[in-house]
Amino acid sequence: MFAKVDDADFEWLNKFKWQAQKIKNKFYASTDIKCKKIGMHRMILGLTDRNILADHENSDGLDNQRHNLRPTNKSGNAANRVKKKKCTSIYLGVFISARYKYVYASCTKDGKNHVVRCNTKEENRPNTPMDTRMDIMSLRTMVIMGEFTIVF
Repeated sequence: MFAKVDDADFEWLNKFKWQAQKIKNKFYASTDIKCKKIGMHRMILGLTDRNILADHENSDGLDNQRHNLRPTNKSGNAANRVKKKKCTSIYLGVFISARYKYVYASCTKDGKNHVVRCNTKEENRPNTPMDTRMDIMSLRTMVIMGEFTIVF
């Protein structure tokens, strides 16, 4: 297993002993400094504040090239997440209810989970699959922009 880094960072990073650390379903390069694990991506960005996260734009935890890294907060990092394998929709944050009566779009904004429901019953269903996709994406945009109705 190898980490990708820019040529300019290779020399100084090579002075450390690195290991692959699995966090959830991803691997990250990390080293021990004064008995604390530190991620290669945090060292490259020079991050010391624990509230500032390092985001891998392509979601590859071992790709630590500078063009792939950016400092962000928890919300910004979550916005760049990858869709889970067992989803009922092809869209991130959109899912279909177990009884297939409603389509929901959800996101977390400012620490609060927001959910929008779209009625997909036969009489209210759009005419084409593209209309349905556009309707779902409109819901997702409404959630992100804060223009939403919360479903309880």
